[in-house]
Amino acid sequence: MVIGDGRVGDILKSYLNNVQKAHSKVKLPKEDKNAENRIKDEVIFSSEAKDFQKMIEELKNIPDVREDKVAEYKKLIESGKYNVKTEDIVDSIIKFFSGE
Repeated sequence: MVIGDGRVGDILKSYLNNVQKAHSKVKLPKEDKNAENRIKDEVIFSSEAKDFQKMIEELKNIPDVREDKVAEYKKLIESGKYNVKTEDIVDSIIKFFSGE
């Protein structure tokens, strides 16, 4: 099969001409400037969606850091009273990586 013999260009021109003819036959509706005849879009949210939105807004108001816990542990660490058993650390690591 020889591709560069000039026929590909003729086929491509024919294809493009057919595409242009097809597009020229398509007529788009004209914009109706009369406001009365326009269809207005409307969105109605379900009560579940409204409740979900309220929950999202409430969650946004909850701080990411529990300052009371941070202050509590900070005092324990500064006073030297915060002691963690090695076994507890190992157990936590195992649980984390095992997906428990």
